[in-house]
Amino acid sequence: MRSAIRSRRAFTAASHAGTEGGDRFPRQAVAQAFSATLRELRTVRGFSQERLAEAAGLHRTYTSLLERGLRTPTLTAIVRLSDALGVTPAYLVQQTVARLPLNGS
Repeated sequence: MRSAIRSRRAFTAASHAGTEGGDRFPRQAVAQAFSATLRELRTVRGFSQERLAEAAGLHRTYTSLLERGLRTPTLTAIVRLSDALGVTPAYLVQQTVARLPLNGS
């Protein structure tokens, strides 16, 4: 048990190395970047929020919250949304990461 706790602490410390308190990509920045990506892909494809939610098997209020940057998506949501939008999950994530401010700026 103790070795598992030490391993978890080491992983956490290593994953935050070089960042100030692990805030290199704050949750709100990621949510806003995903929001912009999702909205752009949805509108280019001519989907309403409701139609996208239905195609992805998600509740319409959840897609609305994602598009307003008020929630961060689960992995399941990323997979479902990407399928409904006709892109890979990797593409959806890459487009989101490309919108993040570099080095916290």
